[in-house]
Amino acid sequence: MKQDKSWWLVLIQGLVALGLALYIFFAQDSAVTAIGLIAAGYVFVIGLMHTIGAFMSANRSNTLLYRGIGGLIIGGLLLGMFFFGWGGIETAYTILALGLLVFGGLGLWAFLFDRGGREFEWGPIFVNAALAFWGVMVFVARGQSFNLATVSAWVLLAIGAVMTGWAFYMRSRKESSPS
Repeated sequence: MKQDKSWWLVLIQGLVALGLALYIFFAQDSAVTAIGLIAAGYVFVIGLMHTIGAFMSANRSNTLLYRGIGGLIIGGLLLGMFFFGWGGIETAYTILALGLLVFGGLGLWAFLFDRGGREFEWGPIFVNAALAFWGVMVFVARGQSFNLATVSAWVLLAIGAVMTGWAFYMRSRKESSPS
């Protein structure tokens, strides 16, 4: 099986998600704004990686390209809103929720139905389902009294744990496969 990503890139993403989760857990007062900024930055960077990957891949996936472009647009728009003061917090959270839903949903589609010859993988399925769930929670949080920061921290903790475990799984498969 050909790996699309190096295991250490997945490990870095997992460790960053774990670090962000811990930051939100221990600094919830200052993390409220950071949640949107963190999610926007994540979606933008991963969107950039997917867009570049789609153009560099021999078996180009349109889903990967759409997900990448969507991530660039949504992440870029949210980062612009934050840094240039465009729009209000409600608009930003609506865009964030839609972005996480679309990004997670397209990721689920890609790993379930548009795999391009890759084996089925549980790690990416879980991570994309968690992103979609996070989007739903951002929508629901506006009308409910639960703490979005705590929910966001738990989602990031789960994503980080799965990605870190998945990285070590990828590493062990790579080491045990014949070269």
